[in-house]
Amino acid sequence: MKHGEVRQIGQIVALPKKTKQERRKEFYLFKENFDLILKYSDLIIDTPRYFHSYLERSVIGLAYMGGYHAPIGALLQLWKKDDFVGECQECSGKLYFFQGGGSPLSGGNGCMGICGECRTILCKRLAGTKELMKAFEHVKYNLNTRLILRTRGQTFSFKDGLVGDPVPDKVIETGVRPVTMTKLISDLREMNGQDAIEV
Repeated sequence: MKHGEVRQIGQIVALPKKTKQERRKEFYLFKENFDLILKYSDLIIDTPRYFHSYLERSVIGLAYMGGYHAPIGALLQLWKKDDFVGECQECSGKLYFFQGGGSPLSGGNGCMGICGECRTILCKRLAGTKELMKAFEHVKYNLNTRLILRTRGQTFSFKDGLVGDPVPDKVIETGVRPVTMTKLISDLREMNGQDAIEV
């Protein structure tokens, strides 16, 4: 990037990092209230701050292509089309995958899902990576990004060091401020006439 050059950059909007204890609590709430997530799937998909909520461990990645936190809304869109689902080995219910990784070259993969019936968490290998690649592309397409304009105002030379004035980034699109999974579940419980969760 040359001095004075301008370019647009997309930055992923991430939720604040959580402690191990917070992640464990959030996953427990996700598991115990998974029926509400399915029940209110249309609302979640249609509400950007809910759509872009995600679990820390809900990552879909491919070798050589990276990995991304999967927004719950993007997962629900996949599940509604019966994509990225399997069968529970415990009760033969529908297994909803929320995590996965693999290699398109070797075909090796592994996914983690939750059963909609018995709520068992299971790890499973898919027959190939085609379904995983489809989920990866869908998640990548639905990432929550802010668009910034970056101008290079300084250059470095060994003779003069930093030359020019710094130019701050300009935010063009802010992206969505998502709620945490705990807040999402608390809101869904209230809508369903249940006690809210302390967030």
